Amino acid sequence: MPVTANAIASRLVENGRYKKPDRQYSISVRKAVHQLTANTHSDVNLCEEVSNTETTQAIHNMKCGKSPGLDNIHPEFVKNLGPFGFKWLAAFFSTCMRLNLLRKIWRKANIIAILKPGKDAKVPKSYRTISLLCVPFIILKRVIPSRITPYVEKCLPDFQAGFCTGRSTVDQVLQLCSTIEECFQLKQKTAVALVDLTASYDL
Repeated sequence: MPVTANAIASRLVENGRYKKPDRQYSISVRKAVHQLTANTHSDVNLCEEVSNTETTQAIHNMKCGKSPGLDNIHPEFVKNLGPFGFKWLAAFFSTCMRLNLLRKIWRKANIIAILKPGKDAKVPKSYRTISLLCVPFIILKRVIPSRITPYVEKCLPDFQAGFCTGRSTVDQVLQLCSTIEECFQLKQKTAVALVDLTASYDL
């Protein structure tokens, strides 16, 4: 008999719980975030109103056939809104960013547990989860990275490849091999520290 949903949920809660919660650190982070959002920024492109073009582009890039979030809004519903609907969404997103507020339902996700291939169905750790977010929130999440990516990529070092456009594991392996070969030519030693983070994402 497969494991119960409560057992999987308990495992998720345990994985996401701080081992040693630092209340003072959490307070300092909240203060820093509040100060950043309250100050006037010089980067006009990052803070300006969400345009109809940005919203339309984000919607067109969405794939159909995806499961909806808790609001039961499917991607197909949004894609067929038309120009007036896109314009309304752009104004709504602008209000969210200006007031630094999100709908409460956007902060929740419908979590689906999927059994890993070849794993025991009776063990909570054998399941991986996918989080189904609300489609309008996903659209807003697509608008924000399109603004900050040009600024962030300029600050990232060459060895940073995670979630970077045009960079992959192949680039990392090539850079590692080049470093080893260069040190070999210079008769120097090369040390590599490999950290396996797989267990961090296990249920």
